[in-house]
Amino acid sequence: MRRSLIGVLAVTGLLGGCSLWGSNSSDDSAGDKTQLAVQQDGDNAAQDSCGARRLDNLVGQALTQSVKQRIVDESQAQQYRMLRPGMMQTMDHNAQRLNITLDERGTITKFACG
Repeated sequence: MRRSLIGVLAVTGLLGGCSLWGSNSSDDSAGDKTQLAVQQDGDNAAQDSCGARRLDNLVGQALTQSVKQRIVDESQAQQYRMLRPGMMQTMDHNAQRLNITLDERGTITKFACG
């Protein structure tokens, strides 16, 4: 009888330990979510080092002189590059440079850093 009781207690103790230290504990998942949020914020900041996200309201507008001035004022980028369809471009990446993508009519289709 004593042997079976010790065996049951040993197995119960081992199984209980698994549930305490398993990867599904709420503390671990909360920590993972916090770490993911911090990583995403860092990624977003790196992707918008030229101010491209501040210009989303200008997508779809023609690139007029007044729109160019708004781009300069609102983005605060150090360099700018216009990208038109079929235009050759360098492949160097400069996170401080604002790329302004235009369609064949001169309408802004996208802003991106690079």
